[in-house]
Amino acid sequence: MCTLEKCGNIFLLTLVGDDEHRLNPNLIGEIQSSLSQVRAQAKHGLVIVTTEQGKFFSNGFDLAWAESAGTSVFLHRLQHMGTA
Repeated sequence: MCTLEKCGNIFLLTLVGDDEHRLNPNLIGEIQSSLSQVRAQAKHGLVIVTTEQGKFFSNGFDLAWAESAGTSVFLHRLQHMGTA
């Protein structure tokens, strides 16, 4: 879902794959994990560059995932993604 490369003080976070990179717990978790790695290795003069493969950097929340558990859970899942 994403990769992290380091070259000097420059980190390149890339969302990989041909999909629309919709935000769901898996993608959000991978991004957070990558940013934790950046924090652990960060030095003065740090730069983070984000990019994508595919059609979009991100096409927003993954509404199909949020709806997949039924309407009663839909709003809870949207709130969860917004606070992650």
